[in-house]
Parts: sequence; C-alpha cells; structure tokens
Amino acid sequence: MKKNHTYICLAIIMATLNACKSDEPPVIVESQNPIMLGVGHKPTRATIIEHDSMLIKHDMGGGNYTLDSYVTGTTTQYHKDNWVYYFPDGERWWFRTGNTMYNTYWPKANNLDFLAYMPHKERLAQSTFEPEPYQPTIGASFSCTLPLVYNGTTPPAGVVTQDNVQEFVYAYTCNKGYDDQVAAGGAIPLQFVHPTAAIYLKLAQSYRMTLSSISLENIYNQGTYSCANDTGDPAFEYGTWSHHGDKTGNDLVLNFNKKVPEDINYNTVFVGPILVLPQALDNVILDIKAQRTDGTTYNKALNFNTVDAAYRKWECGKKYTYTLQLDDNNEEILFKIEVEHEHIEDVE
Repeated sequence: MKKNHTYICLAIIMATLNACKSDEPPVIVESQNPIMLGVGHKPTRATIIEHDSMLIKHDMGGGNYTLDSYVTGTTTQYHKDNWVYYFPDGERWWFRTGNTMYNTYWPKANNLDFLAYMPHKERLAQSTFEPEPYQPTIGASFSCTLPLVYNGTTPPAGVVTQDNVQEFVYAYTCNKGYDDQVAAGGAIPLQFVHPTAAIYLKLAQSYRMTLSSISLENIYNQGTYSCANDTGDPAFEYGTWSHHGDKTGNDLVLNFNKKVPEDINYNTVFVGPILVLPQALDNVILDIKAQRTDGTTYNKALNFNTVDAAYRKWECGKKYTYTLQLDDNNEEILFKIEVEHEHIEDVE
C-alpha cells in the first residue's frame, strides 16, 4: 500500500510540473537576421507632427521613439522600452543605448507584434499618455488624462498644461516576421497615428475688447485608447476611445487676458493646437468672456447641439479651426468651422 502511495505522489508532482510548464513563456531563439524598422506617417493632418519629415527631426520632438514588441498571440515581451533613434548618417533608425547603436534580431520561429510611440519613454509624462498592460486578444492600449487649462505662459517645472503638453503619436502592427520585412523592401513599416484631435481658434474680424477666456464646457478629458492594428491598408485605421468620469461640469478653460486688435489679429490663429479627446459634442458649451472698452462684460455662449451634425464631434487625427464672430448685434456667436484631415505632401 505504501508503494502505491509513492506512485500516486509522484504522479501528482509530475502533473503539477507539467501544468506549470505549460504556463511558461515560449523559448525564443534568435536568428541572424537583424530587425529593420521604417517610419512613416498616416495620411492625416492633426497637430504638430504633420509631415513624415517631422518624424525624423529631433528639434521637432521626433527622431526617437520607444519600441515594445511581443511574441504574437502571447504576452511574452521581446523588446521592452527599447530606445530607437534616427541617425542621419545612412538615414536609418537604430536601436540605441547611450551613444551605442546596435541591432536586435528576429526570432527564428516566432512573429512579433510591434508597438512604437513618441515621445519616448523618458518624456512620455509630458504627453499624459501611459501604456496599459498588453493583451494579445485585445491589442495595445493607452490611458490618458489631458490637461484642462491653458494660460499662455510656461508652467512650473513638472506641471503639464495645454501650454506645454506634448503631442503623442503611435504605430502598432501585428504578426510580423522576417519574411514580411523582406517583402516590405527591407524594413517593417511603422505608420504613426494621431489618437487625439486638435483645436485652433481665430477671430472673424477686428474688435475693441480684451478677451478674457474661452471655455469648452462638459467635455471628457480622460479615457483609454485601444489601438487598431495597422494592416497596411491605405484606409485610416484608428483605434477607439472609451471615456472615463462624468463630463458634466468638466471644463477646458483657455485664459487669455489679451487685447483685440493689439494682441490678437483677426483672421489669424491666436491659439492652438489645443489637444482634446475625440468624442461626441452633445451638450458641449463654448463660452466666451471679454471686457469691452467701456468696462462692461461681454459674455456669450454657444451650445454645440445647435451646430450642424457633421461638426458635433471631434475625431482622431483631425484639426478643427473655429472662427468666431463676436458681434454685439447678434444674440448668438456666429460660428465658422473648418475641419482638416488630408495628407500634406512631405516638405523637406
């Protein structure tokens, strides 16, 4: 009987070990084929990074990004917080540590899901975006809380407002292997995408007043963005936003205290880009406060529910220019909206 107990115990131990073994990450064997990355830009105009050339310019906030990769279909990480840097000599993106450029190599028997983003990890807080844990069945995602104030001044160190928030762009492509790199001409294409929208403001004509503030009331500024896999299709491939919190009473306030026309010229953008989360604009209020030259207060508001349905939303990668006519003879603000979402030819 004792001998049988021994066999039973051994069987249990072996079953436990096998169960543990099945949960272990796959063993990855490197090939001798270096991973080569090519960087491009989705055909869209949004905020700061508008041209492919800006992605390689270090003085424009580009020129380097963070790369994570995962073995396709798993949570096994192959690249983690790797710094990828554009080196003009040879016009190539290199993996970098300190002043050393180096290669990483394809797995022999596994494909990879690539996630790249700018700004790179060390400056990511300036964008207010933060990567979420990777889920292969869902894909890559980021959480974000955009600032709700603009003051027209440089904020204190460590404080992020709309004055200094840095634009965030990302690229996400899945199930790629060395054969895909060869087929793509020698480099895996990473097409960077804008997950936010941007607002710019103009005045329709010259006035005599001091513009105090413009508010966008009842908007979401927190959310989680789920990336869409870039399959190479030329059609736009944006992800989806899920918003957090209650937007009622959640206001984006742009403070100016500037004189018109001395400080603000008409028909010229006087503020922007202001980064906003894509969302429906139901019950969003545009509120304008100013002081007339006689000292009286000018205060008018516009509810987006009264705007044409085509303009009652902010969408990923789009630039919205609002031209405001602040005429005392009108009971409401006269409002012109321009939306841009077209590819701009690369300018060197």
